[in-house]
Amino acid sequence: MKNYFQKLLYIDYELRSIYKWFTKSIPKNLHVLDVGCGEGRYLKLLSECGYSVQGVEKNTKLAEELKQEGYRCVVPNDLSDDIKYDVIIMSHIIEHFNPDDLLEFLDSYLDKLKVGGKLIIATPLYHQYFYDDFDHVKPYHPNGIQMLFSPNTQQIQYQARNKLTLGDIWFRRSPLMPGFSRHAILNTTFRRFHQLRQILYTLLYRISFGLIGQKDGWVGVFTKIHSS
Repeated sequence: MKNYFQKLLYIDYELRSIYKWFTKSIPKNLHVLDVGCGEGRYLKLLSECGYSVQGVEKNTKLAEELKQEGYRCVVPNDLSDDIKYDVIIMSHIIEHFNPDDLLEFLDSYLDKLKVGGKLIIATPLYHQYFYDDFDHVKPYHPNGIQMLFSPNTQQIQYQARNKLTLGDIWFRRSPLMPGFSRHAILNTTFRRFHQLRQILYTLLYRISFGLIGQKDGWVGVFTKIHSS
């Protein structure tokens, strides 16, 4: 019952949007790097669709499991510096960094991206459940990322050595969620009523094709202009 409930509420908008963009924009002979690939949702889908995808994952157990399943995945220290990629995917990565660390992290991977290559960032906006994830540090707005990597930036405190331009963006819409409630956290008598309310919000979201919902994330496609 719990698994059924979770599947009913789960809508993978980002996976569908990024896959749709890939099929329209990216030839299958190009090289793709999936940074922080986790359990491999992009790595598996794109590999099985014929794309040349390299995964990188710091969790050694997950990286080893993906390799045993036949997918190309390494830990960061084993990623080759000799290959330049055409597309880099960073899905739900940047919100786990503070600004100082994020700048170096992004630049280190953008060094591996060809000039003219694409960086795809998927990340949450700030919403009421953002900090439910224990290691969420900060939500980043697309304008902030543009400012950091713009060739015309007036930014003084942070200077990125790679330059990007934003080519396209989608905002993720999700079902409305009930406000904070003890019944959402504790297994109380009224927990079923809380879950029913979530189901009703999800049904409204689906029936209205997302109009009755909330924006809680974004997916941006950036193009690398040059590196200094």
